[in-house]
This record gives sequence, structure tokens and C-alpha cells, in this order.
Amino acid sequence: MSLGELYGQFNLATNEWNDGILSTIMRQVCSDEKLDRKLVLFDGPIDTSWIESMNSLMDDNKLLTLANGERISMSTQVTLLFETEDLSTASPATVSRAGIVYCDYEQLGWQPYFESWVKQKSSEVKHLVHPTYVSQKRVCL
Repeated sequence: MSLGELYGQFNLATNEWNDGILSTIMRQVCSDEKLDRKLVLFDGPIDTSWIESMNSLMDDNKLLTLANGERISMSTQVTLLFETEDLSTASPATVSRAGIVYCDYEQLGWQPYFESWVKQKSSEVKHLVHPTYVSQKRVCL
């Protein structure tokens, strides 16, 4: 994905602004005045070519500045969440603006996956599986 596709860009032939995915999403969630918590999830590797442009969004200013000069102010009910394998390409400035939670999947174990799977099943399946799981979990512990 190019920076233009992410943030937006000018069409050189028409000199018109075309919004990118992030500018569209941020404009939508930040203009929503409901007090519900809103999460914008970024899933994948962090690359300096696009993350550095978000530093002003992640600091106290909470402003996304686009190439057309527009500024989108992030409301307090909006949270950015980055799910990534590592931070090897992120600058210290970016890392210092992010709250970091490390999950070691080997130590996490199988229980969260199983519990998530059970939650998605019908109530009939839940009633069959859950008591067995609880009793076997106690035996295993």
C-alpha cells in the first residue's frame, strides 16, 4: 500500500484531493460524537515510511495532518491499536508515543484460543463443552 493510498493524495491530472484509507477512517470515527470507545486497528509490520507521519497523531497534539493541509483532530474516545510482530523499524520517537504490551504466544497457551472458539458457538454447544472444559481444567492444574 502506498502512502497516497493510506493518507490520501492529489490527483495530478485533475489537482483534486483523493482521501486514503486512514484519512477516511479517521475523519469518520473522529466526527462521531457518540461517547462509545472507538478502536482503529493497524495489523501488520510497522514501516517508517508511514508511521513517522502519525507521530503528531500519537502525541499530545492528537492531530493527523494530511498533505492537502487538512488537520483531523483525534477525539478522546478514539484509540489507535497496533498489532505487530516487532518494532525493529520504528524510531525511538514512535516507540515513546506508544503504550506497548508484549504477549509471548508460547506462554499464553491454548486456553484463550479454546475459550474464544467456545464463545462463538451456539448455546447448546457451550452447555456441552463448558462443563467438561472446566472439570478437565481443574484436573490439569
